[in-house]
Amino acid sequence: MTATPPMPNLSRVQAAHALFRGSAEITKHSRQVALGLEVLAAVIAAYGVLNGTTLWGGWASLVMLLLVAGGTALRVWSRGTQAFSERCRRVSVRGFAEGQEIGAALLSGLVSDAPVFAVARSRMLPAGTLEDYYEPTKPAGFRRLQELYAHSSFYSWRLLGSAGALFLVTGTAIAIIGAVAIYGLVVEPSPSATTAERVLDVVCSLVFVTLSARAVDAGIAALVGGRESRRVADELIATAASDRIAELTSLYDMNRNSGPLVPTLLYRVSRDSLQKEWHSRRLALDELG
Repeated sequence: MTATPPMPNLSRVQAAHALFRGSAEITKHSRQVALGLEVLAAVIAAYGVLNGTTLWGGWASLVMLLLVAGGTALRVWSRGTQAFSERCRRVSVRGFAEGQEIGAALLSGLVSDAPVFAVARSRMLPAGTLEDYYEPTKPAGFRRLQELYAHSSFYSWRLLGSAGALFLVTGTAIAIIGAVAIYGLVVEPSPSATTAERVLDVVCSLVFVTLSARAVDAGIAALVGGRESRRVADELIATAASDRIAELTSLYDMNRNSGPLVPTLLYRVSRDSLQKEWHSRRLALDELG
């Protein structure tokens, strides 16, 4: 008797693709929740400074620290879901490029390692199938692999550039708001200031610095990742050497493993214009023969 597949309505390679996209979404949502916790801590910090009182009998400092710690824990957990999503992406894109199914044992392992609701999250995204997502024109084989990676690296380059600028603007805005809220209103502490008030001042500063630094770091990482993706994208549509193509696809995989993720909203908003740009750019692959 044949065992019931974990996702009976999908081919194995399509199922791996669904796990890739769904896990990437879960990673993004985890980081968004983490950001929300950190923003809440910043709001409490700003309110405490502007109000000029010790909030909640001195417990505000502990609350803010717990919020930031919770956000950090979510970010650490999201590294695992991102690594998993990238593993699924590599499996699915190479299987699709070769026109071959992946092994049942391999898919079973991916399903068992997948975060909860990964497939459900993938169903909410545009371009749900491999064909719609990559829009291949080449027959199965090495040239299709080149086309799929040229497609992915092009989208990464364009979207990471926009995301990087957004992150940097956000980080700068947070830094300015923090400086105005804390250092712009600073006064000489009174001798009668309580320990709780002094700790609150320190924690408020740390919250704003941490939040701003995270945004700026994400912005720089996105811009660097976008630059590397552009180099790969430009070379992939300009070379016919199989060994160079294999090197470039491996380089792109490595860059994605540690790179930032693009907000889904940015992808939804930009998809139509980038799709038209890609259709025009893809003609360069036909000129290679």
